[in-house]
Amino acid sequence: MEKVHKLKFGFAAKRVVEQDEGITTFFENLRPFRLVTIKYPYHGKLVRRKPDLRLDLFNRSQLQPALVVETSYAQPEEDMKAKLKEYIDCTNGEILTAVGCNLDYPAAQGIRVTVLRAQFNDGGIYTGASEETLEIRTAEGSVGPVSEALNLSLYDLGLPFPKTNTDLLQEPRLLVSTNELCHWVDRAVEREEAADAAAAASLTLGNK
Repeated sequence: MEKVHKLKFGFAAKRVVEQDEGITTFFENLRPFRLVTIKYPYHGKLVRRKPDLRLDLFNRSQLQPALVVETSYAQPEEDMKAKLKEYIDCTNGEILTAVGCNLDYPAAQGIRVTVLRAQFNDGGIYTGASEETLEIRTAEGSVGPVSEALNLSLYDLGLPFPKTNTDLLQEPRLLVSTNELCHWVDRAVEREEAADAAAAASLTLGNK
C-alpha cells in the first residue's frame, strides 16, 4: 500500500503540463486496495477473483476497478496472460489495464512484466486487449536493457482519453524504472525469507 501511494505522488510530480484541476481531482479519487474480491461472469458462471492490487477511481461510473495487478511465482507466461486477459475481456473493458509481474521461484531472480490494455473502437465499444511483455531481469540475475519496467498513463487508470494528439503527447505518465522494480522485488524476498526464518526459529523453541 505504501508503495502505491509513493507511485501515485511520484506520478503526479512527473507532470509536464500546468497544474490542472481535472487531474488534481483525478488523483484525489484514485484509491488502491489489496486482495479485494472482483466478480464478473465467466463461461456462464459468476466468478470471484482476488488480484494482489486494484486501483479504483471513485468518481468513475463503472463498478469494476480501472487497474488490477497480479504477482505470481514461476507461472507459465501464457497462463499469466490468460488471467490478465480474462479480467479485461469478462468486464468488456471496464477493467482498463491489467498488469502481471511473474517472478522465478524460489529466488525471484527472473522478473517479467506483462501489461494488457483495453482497446475500444470510435463508438466506445470494447474490441480486445493489447499486450506487452518485458523481461526485466533474467533467471541468471542479469538486468535487461529496458530502462522502464512499467509505463502507465492517466488514461490507463481511468481518466477520459484526450481529445487531441497534443494532449496525448503532454500527458503525465507513471514510470517505474527497472532498477526500482528489481529493488522492490529483492526487498520483498528478503522480508519473506526473514519471516520464514523467524517462524522456523519460533517453532524450534516451541518444540523444546
